[in-house]
Amino acid sequence: MRPFTIVLLGFLLVIFLGSVALVVFDNSVLPTSIEPNQLAAYGTFIGGVLTSITIMVAAFALLQRERAHQAEMKSLQSQSNRLDLMRFVQKIEKDIQAELDKLTINVTYKQEQVNATGTDAFLNITFLEWRAVIPSEKQVKDRLHASNGQVSRNESLVICYEAFSTITIYLNSLRQYCQEHDKLSGTNMTTLYFLRKYRVGIERLSDQGYGVQEWKPMAQQNAQADAG
Repeated sequence: MRPFTIVLLGFLLVIFLGSVALVVFDNSVLPTSIEPNQLAAYGTFIGGVLTSITIMVAAFALLQRERAHQAEMKSLQSQSNRLDLMRFVQKIEKDIQAELDKLTINVTYKQEQVNATGTDAFLNITFLEWRAVIPSEKQVKDRLHASNGQVSRNESLVICYEAFSTITIYLNSLRQYCQEHDKLSGTNMTTLYFLRKYRVGIERLSDQGYGVQEWKPMAQQNAQADAG
């Protein structure tokens, strides 16, 4: 209830109680005529009643205003937190794309040599040779074992493995920020958006043994918690 409404109702209540008090006083104390001392007593009585009621109404209105102010500040803080989280999300998204843009690998695709990009391997669902760009940890270990640990960091296998390991870290951080943003906003929109955007990449990284954390929208997590 708004403070103005509370004050208006309090004012109407004061008028009503004052009228009732006047009628009662007139019927009981002033049956025939008004004496000065009786009029003074009536004024004192009404003044005391009105003062008490006015103080109570003002205090209640002030309390309501303070509660409204606190709710507004909490809402502004929540909005500020959401904006901060979204800035982190956008920064991570740019970092992921920057890592993908670094990768250009020559692979055999449909019996032809083509230059595959990190974006092709990570996001393009029709690119079937993605394993040539996203190496598994086993491939890296086998390569190290075969060369007795003498592998150049400039080798494409190592470059790709380091890049997608970094992207895995970014994805896990992105997941956390998205979930925090969803908690503040009360929706699943942020998590669902990036889950759809990176679904292919997340599945491919998981298939290759990278430590990608499972993405679960807030509603799905709550449903599992209720079932448990």
